[in-house]
Amino acid sequence: MNNKRLCLIPLIVVLFFSLSSCSPNTYSEEPITEDIIEIPISVPIIKEPIFDVEESNIPEETEPQIQSTFTELLEENIEIVGWISIEGTDINFPVMQTVDNEKYLITNFYDEYSVYGTPFLDYRCSILPQSQNLLLYGHATRSGALFGQLRIFLDTAEIPTIRLTTLYDNLEYTVFSAFTTTNETEDTLVYTQFDFANYGDFQTYVAKAKKLSEIESDIKPDITDNILTIQTCSYGDKDEKLIVVAVQN
Repeated sequence: MNNKRLCLIPLIVVLFFSLSSCSPNTYSEEPITEDIIEIPISVPIIKEPIFDVEESNIPEETEPQIQSTFTELLEENIEIVGWISIEGTDINFPVMQTVDNEKYLITNFYDEYSVYGTPFLDYRCSILPQSQNLLLYGHATRSGALFGQLRIFLDTAEIPTIRLTTLYDNLEYTVFSAFTTTNETEDTLVYTQFDFANYGDFQTYVAKAKKLSEIESDIKPDITDNILTIQTCSYGDKDEKLIVVAVQN
Protein backbone atom coordinates (compact mmCIF):
# COMPACT_ATOMS: atom_id res chain seq x y z
CA MET A 1 0.00 0.00 0.00
CA ASN A 2 1.46 3.37 -1.02
CA ASN A 3 2.09 6.02 1.58
CA LYS A 4 -0.24 8.75 0.46
CA ARG A 5 -2.44 11.36 1.98
CA LEU A 6 -6.10 10.70 2.25
CA CYS A 7 -8.98 13.09 1.70
CA LEU A 8 -12.15 11.75 3.30
CA ILE A 9 -14.69 13.50 1.03
CA PRO A 10 -14.81 15.38 -2.31
CA LEU A 11 -14.78 19.15 -2.42
CA ILE A 12 -18.27 19.45 -3.87
CA VAL A 13 -21.23 17.29 -2.94
CA VAL A 14 -24.78 17.70 -4.22
CA LEU A 15 -27.26 15.78 -2.11
CA PHE A 16 -30.07 15.77 0.39
CA PHE A 17 -28.44 13.94 3.27
CA SER A 18 -30.40 12.31 6.09
CA LEU A 19 -28.46 10.99 9.05
CA SER A 20 -31.41 8.91 10.16
CA SER A 21 -31.34 6.81 6.99
CA CYS A 22 -27.68 5.90 7.49
CA SER A 23 -27.65 5.38 11.22
CA PRO A 24 -27.67 2.10 13.11
CA ASN A 25 -30.99 0.70 14.25
CA THR A 26 -30.15 1.76 17.81
CA TYR A 27 -30.11 5.46 16.84
CA SER A 28 -33.44 6.80 18.02
CA GLU A 29 -33.20 10.60 17.95
CA GLU A 30 -35.31 12.72 15.60
CA PRO A 31 -33.87 12.77 12.05
CA ILE A 32 -31.30 15.45 11.37
CA THR A 33 -31.41 16.68 7.78
CA GLU A 34 -28.59 18.61 6.14
CA ASP A 35 -29.15 20.17 2.72
CA ILE A 36 -25.73 20.57 1.09
CA ILE A 37 -25.85 22.29 -2.29
CA GLU A 38 -22.58 23.01 -4.07
CA ILE A 39 -20.74 24.18 -0.98
CA PRO A 40 -16.95 23.69 -1.00
CA ILE A 41 -16.02 21.60 2.03
CA SER A 42 -12.66 21.89 3.79
CA VAL A 43 -11.68 18.56 5.33
CA PRO A 44 -8.66 17.69 7.48
CA ILE A 45 -6.14 15.41 5.77
CA ILE A 46 -5.32 12.15 7.52
CA LYS A 47 -1.99 10.54 6.80
CA GLU A 48 -2.66 6.94 5.87
CA PRO A 49 -0.36 4.50 7.66
CA ILE A 50 1.69 1.93 5.74
CA PHE A 51 0.57 -1.54 6.74
CA ASP A 52 2.92 -4.52 6.54
CA VAL A 53 0.62 -7.34 5.43
CA GLU A 54 3.34 -9.90 6.13
CA GLU A 55 3.76 -8.82 9.73
CA SER A 56 2.68 -11.33 12.36
CA ASN A 57 0.89 -9.24 14.93
CA ILE A 58 -0.10 -11.83 17.51
CA PRO A 59 2.97 -13.90 18.45
CA GLU A 60 2.26 -17.26 20.03
CA GLU A 61 1.95 -17.30 23.82
CA THR A 62 2.46 -13.55 24.19
CA GLU A 63 0.16 -10.62 24.81
CA PRO A 64 -1.23 -9.11 21.58
CA GLN A 65 0.73 -6.06 20.44
CA ILE A 66 -0.74 -3.00 18.76
CA GLN A 67 0.69 -2.56 15.28
CA SER A 68 3.31 0.18 15.23
CA THR A 69 1.67 1.78 12.18
CA PHE A 70 -1.17 2.94 14.44
CA THR A 71 1.08 4.76 16.92
CA GLU A 72 0.67 8.25 15.47
CA LEU A 73 -3.02 7.76 14.73
CA LEU A 74 -3.69 6.71 18.33
CA GLU A 75 -1.95 9.87 19.52
CA GLU A 76 -4.47 11.86 17.44
CA ASN A 77 -7.51 9.85 18.53
CA ILE A 78 -7.47 6.97 21.02
CA GLU A 79 -10.78 5.67 19.61
CA ILE A 80 -9.35 4.49 16.30
CA VAL A 81 -9.53 0.68 16.04
CA GLY A 82 -8.68 0.07 12.41
CA TRP A 83 -8.48 1.15 8.80
CA ILE A 84 -10.69 0.00 5.90
CA SER A 85 -9.85 0.03 2.20
CA ILE A 86 -11.45 -1.57 -0.84
CA GLU A 87 -9.47 -2.11 -4.02
CA GLY A 88 -10.79 -0.31 -7.08
CA THR A 89 -12.56 2.37 -5.01
CA ASP A 90 -11.74 5.51 -3.03
CA ILE A 91 -12.82 3.81 0.20
CA ASN A 92 -9.73 4.23 2.37
CA PHE A 93 -10.69 5.44 5.84
CA PRO A 94 -9.95 5.11 9.54
CA VAL A 95 -12.42 3.04 11.54
CA MET A 96 -13.52 4.27 14.95
CA GLN A 97 -15.28 2.71 17.94
CA THR A 98 -16.66 4.27 21.10
CA VAL A 99 -19.27 3.53 23.78
CA ASP A 100 -22.29 4.20 21.54
CA ASN A 101 -23.42 4.20 17.90
CA GLU A 102 -24.11 7.92 17.76
CA LYS A 103 -20.88 9.89 18.17
CA TYR A 104 -19.21 9.07 14.85
CA LEU A 105 -22.37 9.67 12.84
CA ILE A 106 -21.54 13.37 13.18
CA THR A 107 -17.88 13.44 14.28
CA ASN A 108 -14.72 13.27 12.21
CA PHE A 109 -11.41 11.61 13.07
CA TYR A 110 -10.20 14.80 14.78
CA ASP A 111 -13.19 14.81 17.15
CA GLU A 112 -14.81 17.72 15.33
CA TYR A 113 -18.42 18.03 14.18
CA SER A 114 -18.95 16.72 10.66
CA VAL A 115 -22.20 15.86 8.91
CA TYR A 116 -20.24 13.13 7.11
CA GLY A 117 -19.07 11.42 10.28
CA THR A 118 -16.42 8.66 10.22
CA PRO A 119 -16.85 4.90 9.62
CA PHE A 120 -17.18 3.07 12.92
CA LEU A 121 -17.68 -0.37 14.44
CA ASP A 122 -20.80 -1.12 16.45
CA TYR A 123 -19.97 -0.57 20.11
CA ARG A 124 -21.02 -4.15 20.87
CA CYS A 125 -18.33 -5.61 18.58
CA SER A 126 -14.83 -6.55 19.68
CA ILE A 127 -11.60 -6.60 17.71
CA LEU A 128 -9.83 -8.53 20.49
CA PRO A 129 -10.97 -11.17 20.90
CA GLN A 130 -12.47 -10.71 17.45
CA SER A 131 -16.26 -10.95 17.21
CA GLN A 132 -17.39 -13.51 14.66
CA ASN A 133 -19.39 -10.78 12.94
CA LEU A 134 -17.88 -7.29 12.87
CA LEU A 135 -20.60 -4.73 12.09
CA LEU A 136 -19.39 -1.53 10.45
CA TYR A 137 -21.39 1.64 9.78
CA GLY A 138 -20.68 4.66 7.59
CA HIS A 139 -22.46 7.37 5.64
CA ALA A 140 -22.71 7.49 1.84
CA THR A 141 -23.38 10.31 -0.60
CA ARG A 142 -25.11 10.36 -3.98
CA SER A 143 -21.81 11.43 -5.56
CA GLY A 144 -20.16 8.21 -4.36
CA ALA A 145 -18.16 9.70 -1.51
CA LEU A 146 -17.55 7.89 1.78
CA PHE A 147 -19.30 4.49 1.49
CA GLY A 148 -21.20 5.57 -1.63
CA GLN A 149 -18.90 3.41 -3.72
CA LEU A 150 -20.08 0.27 -1.92
CA ARG A 151 -22.63 0.08 -4.74
CA ILE A 152 -19.79 -1.37 -6.78
CA PHE A 153 -20.77 -4.69 -5.24
CA LEU A 154 -24.20 -4.41 -6.88
CA ASP A 155 -22.97 -3.13 -10.22
CA THR A 156 -19.98 -5.29 -11.14
CA ALA A 157 -19.37 -9.00 -11.65
CA GLU A 158 -15.82 -8.69 -10.33
CA ILE A 159 -15.89 -8.57 -6.56
CA PRO A 160 -13.06 -6.49 -5.04
CA THR A 161 -11.36 -7.46 -1.80
CA ILE A 162 -12.17 -5.58 1.41
CA ARG A 163 -9.14 -4.97 3.63
CA LEU A 164 -9.72 -4.23 7.30
CA THR A 165 -6.55 -3.58 9.25
CA THR A 166 -7.24 -3.57 12.97
CA LEU A 167 -4.94 -2.50 15.79
CA TYR A 168 -3.83 -6.12 16.04
CA ASP A 169 -4.32 -7.86 12.71
CA ASN A 170 -4.54 -7.54 8.93
CA LEU A 171 -7.82 -8.97 7.66
CA GLU A 172 -9.14 -9.52 4.15
CA TYR A 173 -12.74 -10.27 3.22
CA THR A 174 -14.62 -11.44 0.13
CA VAL A 175 -18.20 -10.25 -0.34
CA PHE A 176 -20.86 -12.94 -0.78
CA SER A 177 -24.01 -10.83 -0.29
CA ALA A 178 -25.09 -7.27 -1.08
CA PHE A 179 -28.64 -5.93 -1.02
CA THR A 180 -30.84 -2.98 -0.14
CA THR A 181 -33.45 -3.02 2.62
CA THR A 182 -35.65 -0.70 4.68
CA ASN A 183 -36.81 -0.59 8.28
CA GLU A 184 -40.27 -1.67 7.11
CA THR A 185 -39.03 -4.82 5.37
CA GLU A 186 -40.29 -7.78 7.38
CA ASP A 187 -38.16 -10.49 5.79
CA THR A 188 -34.77 -8.90 6.29
CA LEU A 189 -31.42 -9.69 7.87
CA VAL A 190 -31.07 -9.07 11.62
CA TYR A 191 -27.46 -8.01 11.26
CA THR A 192 -26.94 -6.88 14.86
CA GLN A 193 -25.61 -10.33 15.75
CA PHE A 194 -21.96 -10.47 16.70
CA ASP A 195 -21.19 -13.91 18.12
CA PHE A 196 -23.35 -16.85 17.16
CA ALA A 197 -24.40 -19.26 19.89
CA ASN A 198 -24.41 -22.31 17.62
CA TYR A 199 -24.08 -23.59 14.09
CA GLY A 200 -27.80 -23.15 13.44
CA ASP A 201 -27.77 -19.43 14.29
CA PHE A 202 -24.76 -18.86 12.05
CA GLN A 203 -26.25 -20.80 9.14
CA THR A 204 -29.54 -18.90 9.50
CA TYR A 205 -27.67 -15.58 9.25
CA VAL A 206 -25.68 -16.69 6.20
CA ALA A 207 -28.70 -18.25 4.48
CA LYS A 208 -30.79 -15.09 4.96
CA ALA A 209 -27.94 -12.90 3.66
CA LYS A 210 -27.62 -15.08 0.54
CA LYS A 211 -31.39 -15.19 0.01
CA LEU A 212 -31.66 -11.40 0.07
CA SER A 213 -28.51 -10.87 -1.99
CA GLU A 214 -28.73 -9.06 -5.32
CA ILE A 215 -25.45 -10.59 -6.47
CA GLU A 216 -24.50 -14.16 -7.35
CA SER A 217 -21.90 -15.92 -5.21
CA ASP A 218 -20.83 -19.54 -4.75
CA ILE A 219 -19.25 -18.73 -1.38
CA LYS A 220 -20.74 -20.66 1.54
CA PRO A 221 -19.26 -19.48 4.85
CA ASP A 222 -18.76 -22.12 7.53
CA ILE A 223 -19.28 -21.86 11.29
CA THR A 224 -15.51 -21.54 11.71
CA ASP A 225 -15.43 -18.42 9.51
CA ASN A 226 -15.53 -14.79 10.59
CA ILE A 227 -17.68 -12.32 8.70
CA LEU A 228 -17.95 -8.58 8.18
CA THR A 229 -21.27 -6.74 7.74
CA ILE A 230 -21.35 -3.14 6.49
CA GLN A 231 -24.41 -0.88 6.63
CA THR A 232 -24.63 2.40 4.75
CA CYS A 233 -27.20 4.63 3.03
CA SER A 234 -28.95 3.82 -0.23
CA TYR A 235 -30.99 6.37 -2.14
CA GLY A 236 -33.81 4.35 -3.68
CA ASP A 237 -35.88 5.40 -0.66
CA LYS A 238 -35.15 7.79 2.21
CA ASP A 239 -35.15 4.89 4.69
CA GLU A 240 -33.31 2.46 2.41
CA LYS A 241 -30.01 0.96 3.49
CA LEU A 242 -27.33 -0.93 1.58
CA ILE A 243 -26.02 -4.01 3.36
CA VAL A 244 -22.80 -5.75 2.35
CA VAL A 245 -21.80 -9.07 3.96
CA ALA A 246 -18.34 -10.60 3.48
CA VAL A 247 -16.41 -13.62 4.74
CA GLN A 248 -12.88 -13.41 6.07
CA ASN A 249 -10.32 -15.02 3.74
